[in-house]
Amino acid sequence: MSPLTVDRTTDSLRIDLSRPVQTIATQVGPLTALRDDWLRGDNALDVDIGVRMHPVTLRFDDKDLEREFADEYHARTLVQVRLALVVGILLYGSYGLIDFLLAPLQRPQIWIIRYLIVAP
Repeated sequence: MSPLTVDRTTDSLRIDLSRPVQTIATQVGPLTALRDDWLRGDNALDVDIGVRMHPVTLRFDDKDLEREFADEYHARTLVQVRLALVVGILLYGSYGLIDFLLAPLQRPQIWIIRYLIVAP
């Protein structure tokens, strides 16, 4: 018998592919309106659907499918886009403090651009 033995009855690197158990936290909230495969990140190919896309524009050749995808994508990303815009405007506006400290002579011109033109 060798000094190194391997117990093959238990595999510590086994991947659990079972569906996650839904808790109360996952049953309540805006994400429950999304399908389960979206939440799992199911990116598996659907072999039963024949889909063709334009190689440059990446639009679906089927106009109905393109419309359905655009509507779904809009619904899924609307909150993230709005949040990103608000955070970006707040960060851009907060850099006015840096203008105040680093460019006191140009501050009026910079603040006119920053607060009256870009982020009113």
